[in-house]
Amino acid sequence: IEILKWLKARQDEGLSISRAVSLWRELAASGDPLANAGAVIKPVETGTAPAFANIGTFREEWISACLAFDSTAAENTLNQALSLFSIENVSLHVIQRGLYEIGEKWMSGAASVQQEHFATALAHNRLQALIAGTPAPLLDKTILVGCPSGELHTIPGLLLTLLLRREGFKVVYLGADIPIAQLSDTADSIKPALIILAAQRLPSARTLADSAS
Repeated sequence: IEILKWLKARQDEGLSISRAVSLWRELAASGDPLANAGAVIKPVETGTAPAFANIGTFREEWISACLAFDSTAAENTLNQALSLFSIENVSLHVIQRGLYEIGEKWMSGAASVQQEHFATALAHNRLQALIAGTPAPLLDKTILVGCPSGELHTIPGLLLTLLLRREGFKVVYLGADIPIAQLSDTADSIKPALIILAAQRLPSARTLADSAS
C-alpha cells in the first residue's frame, strides 16, 4: 500500500506511471525509497529479475560480453538492465560508461581495436533502436543534433538525441561529418530552436567556433 501511495504521489508531481516505476527501481537499487518516511518496505523482487540490482554490475557484464565478442550476452545484459532501470540510466551508466571503460582498456593495451569497434557497433545499434522506440514528440520545438565537419564518432550525438526525445522534443539527427554550408542550409529550412554539435576529437572540436559563426 505504501509503495502504491508513493507511486501515486509521483504521478501527482507530473511523472507518468511507467517513469514513476522506473524511478522507484532506481532508488530501490541503492536503498529503501520509503526510509525517510519511517517505513521499512523492501521492493518486491520478480522471478525474472537478476539477483543483483547494482547498475555497475550490469556495466561489468556488458563490458565482458563485448570483449568476448558475445553479442547475445551483451544484448541480454542490456535487456535485463532496462527491466530494472530507466532508459536514461542504462544509456548513461551502462552503455556510455561501458564504452569509456573499454576505450581506456584499448588505450592501455588491455583491449584490441576490434573489441572497441565491436562494442561501439552494439551500442550504436541499441541507441538507434531506443530512439526509434520513443513516443512521438510532445513539444513544439525542433532541435538539430549532429557532428561537425571531420567528426565521425556518433555515439555522443545519438545519446543526446535519445535523451532529448525522451524529454518530448522533436530531434532531427544529422549524423557524422556535417559540412558547415549544408548545416546552414538545413537550419534555414527547419528553423530549429537549438543546434547541438557533438565533437569527440580535438581536431573536429576546433571547427565548432567556425560552425557557430
